[in-house]
Amino acid sequence: MALLEVENLNVRFATHEGVVHAVNDLSFAIEEGGALGIVGESGSGKSQTAYAVLGLLEANGSASGSISFAGRSLLAMSESELNRVRGAEIAMVFQDSMTSLNPYLSVGTQLTEVLRLHKGMDGAAARSEALRMLDAVHIADPARRLGMYPHEFSGGMRQRVVIAMALLCRPRLIVADEPTTALDVTVQAQILRLLKELQRDFGTAIMLISHDLGVVGGVTDHVLVMYGGMLVESGPTAEIFAAPSHPYTLGLLRSIPGLTDSERTAQTGKLPVIPGSPTNQLLRPTGCVFVQRCAYRDQDCLAPPAVETSGQRRRACHRNLAELAAGPWGEP
Repeated sequence: MALLEVENLNVRFATHEGVVHAVNDLSFAIEEGGALGIVGESGSGKSQTAYAVLGLLEANGSASGSISFAGRSLLAMSESELNRVRGAEIAMVFQDSMTSLNPYLSVGTQLTEVLRLHKGMDGAAARSEALRMLDAVHIADPARRLGMYPHEFSGGMRQRVVIAMALLCRPRLIVADEPTTALDVTVQAQILRLLKELQRDFGTAIMLISHDLGVVGGVTDHVLVMYGGMLVESGPTAEIFAAPSHPYTLGLLRSIPGLTDSERTAQTGKLPVIPGSPTNQLLRPTGCVFVQRCAYRDQDCLAPPAVETSGQRRRACHRNLAELAAGPWGEP
């Protein structure tokens, strides 16, 4: 049995304009100690998937389907039961570390509060564990850092503090929502390397959410690509990168800057982009969710594609792989 199993998840938001279908019939699993990357553009439903898992949807949101963590239904839990799971067994790392930390409390106070609340530790034991965890996330001189406030840390250092806070209770799963978005490229690489180290050293499973396939490439063992609130493709990370089987995944990979940029831009002077804008979740298409932006569409795409499964790979597309390789976007 997988650590986290999500089946037919639907997330809806009631707004004055109508019902927003943020996530639609989404299914996936994360094994104990595994790492899953959920990738898609803004509005694809990836963050709302994470919030549904943690029971953190906005007041006008609702989730249905099945979310099972270590054999327990998260959707069936009361708020008090969820509070015991959050932080202790499932921890979240948000993209904005400054808003994740209280600016009026020292880092040491915030770290030890977590241990007092969830582990019942006294002051000395909590301080000792906080020091050990700051060292684990490669923060130099942790004893001095405990007395400092969030504004005294750089962006990358604050994100390390947030990750240390998430790890204090030794959770079985960390959900990281765009944890490197606000960081420069060098610090971004350091944080991603850190997540991989912590997965190895602590055996913690990771759900890494990103809009960039390149970010999840070096951290995850499986990737789930979302568009319009739906799964369009999923499978082992190495296989997805080597042979994408959905036009949207192909477009995402083609838009990653890399060593072959000079070849890609020889004719147009620009990197390839996916044309059009993300789908409006209030006005969902009756056929394939990607049909309006797909360069490979034809009459078949006016009907919704079934999700095909082959080994560990899943895809929702009417086109076959040969058509993608020969089509207008070529190979990644």
